[in-house]
Amino acid sequence: MVRRWDTSVFSAELFAEALRLHCFSEVAVDPATLISTLRRACDETMPRLSGGRNRTNVYWWTEEIAELRTACQRAQATLRRTRDRTLRSLRAGTFRARKKSPEAWQRVAEAAAKVTQQLQRAWLVARASEAEEEVDIGRRRATARGAAAAARAERRRNSRFGRHPTLRRRIREMEGEEQVRFRRRAHQLMDNIRHLEERQHRVPREVWLAEMAHNRARLDAHDAEPDAAEAAQAILEDALRRLQAARRQQRNIRQRAYRQRASAGSQAQRG
Repeated sequence: MVRRWDTSVFSAELFAEALRLHCFSEVAVDPATLISTLRRACDETMPRLSGGRNRTNVYWWTEEIAELRTACQRAQATLRRTRDRTLRSLRAGTFRARKKSPEAWQRVAEAAAKVTQQLQRAWLVARASEAEEEVDIGRRRATARGAAAAARAERRRNSRFGRHPTLRRRIREMEGEEQVRFRRRAHQLMDNIRHLEERQHRVPREVWLAEMAHNRARLDAHDAEPDAAEAAQAILEDALRRLQAARRQQRNIRQRAYRQRASAGSQAQRG
């Protein structure tokens, strides 16, 4: 979380006094010490505010402080580059410097190697997790593609040769024109059932159930074997009678309700 201070209570005198106190108390002033000194001065003169992770540091209010911060950062970067050159190449330092603190260089090199190994391990763990997730996603997509392909193949097989093995054999034995007419009629009946399922909430319940039973009976009669055609036709006729009775009952209910509303309206006019 980004740290900043409330500039509404900024006082130049208090800030200068705090800065003077901390600067005089430091013996060796380097860029990092100066930056920490400025932050301590800001902490003593202004309350802290907190911002989001993507907020920039906004605690340099005047041009002088901004210039001083820029100079400190440049000096710190120069010091870092010089130190890196000295540590990474023996030619960059003098013979005295190389002989003076080889233990310190060795400790820095070991610390850098340790940090690098930790970063590599963290990256490998993150990459392994991502790879496992990618493999899982790929496996699910492959399963979905296989299921979709199987469904398409089943629909294609049903559209050509019906839904049952015996029906497929019958369709294969038919002539070309007869096979086309048979399949077209089956598609029409299945479309009627699908459209009726979409109209479920727009039709009275009793009428919808009777229509669904009638459409399924028509499809069963169409797909029935020759020896079972009479039984399927009897079931179809019974379903048709039930559908007509349901429609007649619904029509009587509507007419009765219409007569009741009309009589209530005429009584209201006479009263």
